[in-house]
Amino acid sequence: MEGFLRKYTAIILVLLCVILTSFHSEVLAVTAIESKVKAAFVVNFARFISWPEESFQGATAPLVICTVGNGVDEAVFSGIETKKIKGRPIILKNLKSLDEPVESCHLLYLQDVGGEGLRTYLNKSDTSPVVSISESDGFASLGGTIEFVKVKDRLSFKINNTKAKERKLRINASLLNLAEEVY
Repeated sequence: MEGFLRKYTAIILVLLCVILTSFHSEVLAVTAIESKVKAAFVVNFARFISWPEESFQGATAPLVICTVGNGVDEAVFSGIETKKIKGRPIILKNLKSLDEPVESCHLLYLQDVGGEGLRTYLNKSDTSPVVSISESDGFASLGGTIEFVKVKDRLSFKINNTKAKERKLRINASLLNLAEEVY
C-alpha cells in the first residue's frame, strides 16, 4: 500500500509540474507579446508628437528613444533604428542608472521603475521637452506624459496633455482622441 501511495504521489507531482510549466510558458508568451506591442506604441507615439525645434541639433538630427528599468527588453525594440520618423533617424539608448541625464532623450520609456526612482526621472525631465512613458499606476497624474493602462484586457493609454504643453510638446489631436483619458 505504501509503495502505491508513493507512486501515486509522484505521478501527481509530475503532472502538477507539467501543468505549471505550460502555464508559466503561456504567461511568458503573453508578456513577450505585450512588451512588443508597448514598444510599437512607444515608437508610433513619436509620429504624433511635435518637439520644439531647439530639441534637435538640426533638421536631420536623430530622434532619441531612451529606455530604463529592470523590465526593459531591448530586443523588442530591434529594428527601429533602421526606421525614420518625420525624416529623422532613430537612436535607441538604454539608460543604466538614475544618474544618467535624460535631457538628450526625446522619448523616455520607464518600465518597472516605481516609487522614488519614478519621481527622480520625472523631476529630471520636468522642464525638458521629454515625452515620458510608463505603465506605473498613476504615472500620468504624477506628471508623466503617457501612461499605459489595461482596459478590458486591451492595452490603452492616458495622456497628461497639460504637462506635455508645459514641456512645449504638441500632441496631435488624433492621438489625444485615441487616449482612454486626457488630463
